Amino acid sequence: MGKARGKARRCRKKYDYTANRKRLYKKSKKLPTVKCEQIKEAWDCRKGIATNFSAMGLASNPNASVPVPRYRHDLDPSLMEGIDLIQLEESERKRRGTDHITQKHHVAKELEKESLEPQPNRQRLSDPEVKFALYMMEKYGEDFKAMARDPKNYYQETPKAIKRKISFLKSLRQYKNIISSKKTNDT
Repeated sequence: MGKARGKARRCRKKYDYTANRKRLYKKSKKLPTVKCEQIKEAWDCRKGIATNFSAMGLASNPNASVPVPRYRHDLDPSLMEGIDLIQLEESERKRRGTDHITQKHHVAKELEKESLEPQPNRQRLSDPEVKFALYMMEKYGEDFKAMARDPKNYYQETPKAIKRKISFLKSLRQYKNIISSKKTNDT
């Protein structure tokens, strides 16, 4: 049995008169916003994204740059020892026939050096959590079961959860600052 005549007519695409074609065209031609300083400095506006990345020694498509092994014997780590990923990528480029020298190889080295630097610990407790933990420590000391039964335990945290939160607060660098500011406010 065939389709009803009206159904085919409703599925047809219609022209969108509300779309601003000029703005959409400009938006499509706009360069991408690059947040990384090393890449931003080495970026050449006259080249495309893939060309810029390959000139910097970076991969525009990570799936194509690092081959995924298809068979189990390819997963053997002893085969991959001593093989540098850059050498692997260069051999892959030669195989594909697109062997062009990276002029801005310093960008990849700077990014690698930056990634190896130790990152600061960004874990923090919010102000209400800090106030809650300090209140509980002042009132109950180390009695976590009593802390769990306290009426100010609005989120009904278990003794173990409260103990974890307090030990986490004590391990943070901000704990010393909180205690010292607390002592100065008390006197």
